[in-house]
Amino acid sequence: MEIASATERMTVRAGTRHGLLLLSLVSVFLSDSAAVFAGDEAWRSELYPEDWISPHEREDLSFVDDRFIQDFSYAGYHRGERPLPDELSPVIDVVLDYEADPGGETDATRAIQDVIDAVGEKGGGVVYLPAGTYRLSRREGETYCLLIRHSGVVLRGAGEDRTFLVNDSVEMRGSSVILARPEGSRGFRSVDGEPISLARDYPGPAKEIELEDTGDLEEGEWIAVHNPFTDRPSDEGSFVEDLLMTEDEYGSWIGDAEHLYGPVFYRRITGIDRDNKLLRLDAPTRWYLLRRDGARVYRAGAFLEEVGLEHLAIANRRHPGSDWGVHDYREEGTPGYDVHSSWLIQFDSVRNSWMRAVHSYDPGNDNDAHLLSNGVLLRETRGVTLRDLRIGRAQYGGAGGNGYMIRMNDANENLLRNCFVHHSRHGFVFWGMSSTGNVIHRGVDETTHYQAGDTGESHPIGGRGSDHHGRFSASNLVDHGTGRDSYFEAVFRGRIAAPVAPHGQTASQSVFWNTAGEGQDYPYAVRTEQFGWGYAIGTRGENQEVVTRTGRAGAESRTRPADHVEGEGRGDSLEPASLYRDQLRLRFARR
Repeated sequence: MEIASATERMTVRAGTRHGLLLLSLVSVFLSDSAAVFAGDEAWRSELYPEDWISPHEREDLSFVDDRFIQDFSYAGYHRGERPLPDELSPVIDVVLDYEADPGGETDATRAIQDVIDAVGEKGGGVVYLPAGTYRLSRREGETYCLLIRHSGVVLRGAGEDRTFLVNDSVEMRGSSVILARPEGSRGFRSVDGEPISLARDYPGPAKEIELEDTGDLEEGEWIAVHNPFTDRPSDEGSFVEDLLMTEDEYGSWIGDAEHLYGPVFYRRITGIDRDNKLLRLDAPTRWYLLRRDGARVYRAGAFLEEVGLEHLAIANRRHPGSDWGVHDYREEGTPGYDVHSSWLIQFDSVRNSWMRAVHSYDPGNDNDAHLLSNGVLLRETRGVTLRDLRIGRAQYGGAGGNGYMIRMNDANENLLRNCFVHHSRHGFVFWGMSSTGNVIHRGVDETTHYQAGDTGESHPIGGRGSDHHGRFSASNLVDHGTGRDSYFEAVFRGRIAAPVAPHGQTASQSVFWNTAGEGQDYPYAVRTEQFGWGYAIGTRGENQEVVTRTGRAGAESRTRPADHVEGEGRGDSLEPASLYRDQLRLRFARR
């Protein structure tokens, strides 16, 4: 289970599943007992009673029409069933074995890359960076400074306050300081072999699906379960019609199949009943699967796994430019153009992997910036845990995809735990139709609507909060989150980014559980205006309001009814204090 590191060590020594379960239950009880002793009378959501059962165990639910709390306990590294690994071998020291310079005098990129490649080609291990400062740079023609392209590679420092990586390159458009990506993969959209159609519709969550034929699929394989994007009118309707995204006045998705694709649930087959043509999946589906749309399964392409990044700090030297216009990302020759869509770290087509105790830092920039534009990107990942990350202070926070600290692009079932993001355009971001089942647990977003620019004090036009950013990211959980001079939201965004695939409907069936609002900038903790049903249950702190109507043109008619709200100002006595932790406890108790 994804639990505190001290408990992890105890569990490893215990060495049994029973020991894991016992220690997990103790950890969950201790972390969630605060509500009981908060002084106010404890209360439960009407949608999460003591006899709650996982919705995939029911046959009568519809994502579009019904109110229910999904089971979010499958998020993170190996579904939360294994601790993040500590004891890995071999361990290769980049200084002792490859003479990388830890003094920051000479560029260490080539030496560190040689170790990463050597470890990966031999089946994996730890690339260890002792305490020191390591200078990096991007080579001409590459979109990264360091590339992890093999499974099993862990890049480990001596501590986030002892090992420092600093990228000297400032022309980083579309590039990452560290990129983990397998060669030749197209992620969830990479179709290997002939897809197999579903034999029936699944309007609600399911962990077992019936196919027209199980073919040569095998237990243990990874597959994509896909509800294709459809926009052609028919007697049965279409995906676009269902989501009320057909009118140009308020944003239309008609004709945008290339960009939108439709939700993909990347799943492992845990069982096959060939007589009844049934597949059992390792996690529930998160939106409907309809034969009308051509719902199907297929083998997806190559993914990396067991990749780790831990115990280090990472930064960019500041760009020397002094003009940081909000739309400069489109203007060649401007600083905004140079740094547009750049990242400190990107995991692309990665599963069952992790980042922990990774911080951004100021490498001596005179504007206090830590990074050029964006922090961490999870793109088409499944089961990645980010734990104890601190990422912030973007130099550029312009429009078009800049100034985001942790962004999930079409990412399934990832867990962000105890992560702190700060000084950004947007803190935590969900994006795309396959960003489903993700959990932000005890995340803090501090100070959005910010870019450092050349002074550390300028602010871009627009852009604020942690959000479901666009293109329908359904069924995610923000659990025990805090917005400090920021907030959390999932609202209709209409024609923003039109004419190409406007943001439109951003969410449905997503939950904001026990959310705190702090600071002077915003009077609310949550803004939720989701398609069908969304949920804000329990708020606390000085800013406790939940906004369910934003007043954006076309929003109310496309998001009726108003989302489900309970317990404004009563989050301190909400039981359980953490929905994710309680659902994880329940799943283990029922095994």
